[in-house]
Amino acid sequence: MSLWNSKVTSYLFNLVLEAVMSLSVKDLEAAIEVNGAQVNNLQFADNIGLLTRSEPELQDITTQIEQTSRKFGLMIISKKPK
Repeated sequence: MSLWNSKVTSYLFNLVLEAVMSLSVKDLEAAIEVNGAQVNNLQFADNIGLLTRSEPELQDITTQIEQTSRKFGLMIISKKPK
């Protein structure tokens, strides 16, 4: 794969991932408050940290992300490959 293709693929994946996250959390109230803003996820590199007030909220947001991901042909892998 050329460098250009690699960059385009990475860019497209990030766009799809952003769409998945936006659609998944738009109607959820599961979040914590940080400086007056509601925050429910932190994205960094190839990881996403989910922030909630309780374990049931965490399960709700995880389920919603998994269902939305499937609509885009993505699946969640909880373990990093070695």
